[in-house]
Amino acid sequence: MIDHIFVFESTRLRQRSAPLLKEREEYLHYLLQQGAKISRLRTVASMLLNIVRLFDLQSLRLISKAEIRETGLRWLNDTDSRRTRPPGATSTYTFNYVAKKWLRFHNLIDQSPPPNGPFGCTSQEFDDFLKIHGYAQQTLTSCSNRLAQFLRWLAKRHTVLAEVTANDVSDFLEAKRADGCKPRTIIGFSFTLRTFFSYTESRGMTKGAISKSIPNPRIPRHTIVPQGPTWLDVRRVLDTEIIDRPADLRAAAIFSLCAIYAARRSEIVNLTLSDFDWINETLTLNRVKNGRVQRFPLKFEVGDLILRYIKYGRPRCSCRNLFITLRPPYRQLDPASTWIIVSSRLKRMGVQAESYGAHSLRHSCATYLLSQGTPLREIADFLGHSGMKSVSIYAKYDLKSLGQVAEFGLFGLK
Repeated sequence: MIDHIFVFESTRLRQRSAPLLKEREEYLHYLLQQGAKISRLRTVASMLLNIVRLFDLQSLRLISKAEIRETGLRWLNDTDSRRTRPPGATSTYTFNYVAKKWLRFHNLIDQSPPPNGPFGCTSQEFDDFLKIHGYAQQTLTSCSNRLAQFLRWLAKRHTVLAEVTANDVSDFLEAKRADGCKPRTIIGFSFTLRTFFSYTESRGMTKGAISKSIPNPRIPRHTIVPQGPTWLDVRRVLDTEIIDRPADLRAAAIFSLCAIYAARRSEIVNLTLSDFDWINETLTLNRVKNGRVQRFPLKFEVGDLILRYIKYGRPRCSCRNLFITLRPPYRQLDPASTWIIVSSRLKRMGVQAESYGAHSLRHSCATYLLSQGTPLREIADFLGHSGMKSVSIYAKYDLKSLGQVAEFGLFGLK
């Protein structure tokens, strides 16, 4: 493998004489199978030499994420690497990225001690509890992140979960408000902690009724500030001419699906190539909240953007997901990436809004349908909601239109 990558014999010799040659070549071969270019393989192979040296690896061993971070900082001041240019702002990131990918490939990243200090095991048990009860993956991720923040904060006060009181929860929420968290963020923390302490109380891990003491913050029902951009701004972004660059083609296709079909970010990244029936011109969406499967007519502008992305922007690989990473190893796009993609597109066009992520376009679509006189029941069905309670939130942003609701079909959104 080394002979295939490098031309100069001196470089080949340096690669062969370094420890863990077999393990390094296995990873390079994997990248080659994923479509990585030779220039990329040379960069990774050279970085792996420094990784092996700085971690002092003569044989495989588990390495913690903390050790990776510390070694990445050492890399900045390393003088033995004989670099031809000084370290830049992304030097540590590049070192850590390659190190994590290589170590994860060989299952060498140490996951112990458990996260969140003394409460790590309880946190893992709670995650399993949520999975068993059928929570959506995005909800699981959000709850896990919020709970991790709380437990790290709590570890500075207590070492045993039974010592926790309602005052601890109140102090944590107050600290979050002081840090500038918005009401919706506080609502998310309250929901997570209320669910968590309901779980611990049912198993006798905590005393009292902490879960019932956690308030449910309210947001004014009749606020006039919409959560998403106006539909005129959304249309302005949709009508923007697209440059035939892979990143722009992918971004335009994702934006159109979020705006026209009000798709959630998890639904976007879970789309596969087979979800598009090009003969019958239909799109299949698998709703993550309730498991519903919906089929929609494929609008021309959306289908055109997706075809352009598949033809000119999507790398050829074995992954069947529609939206994948632009660089090898090619894999399904992470849900968090859709927030960056959508928000960047909105901000680049100078759009002003309360929020900018993929979910903001869901608000925009629902508010537009309401302004056109679409009944709330039809909006709920279109968004994939099982009931009216969730969709009623969109009505409060357009009280004038709410009073004009009449029979109106979903004939199109343009």
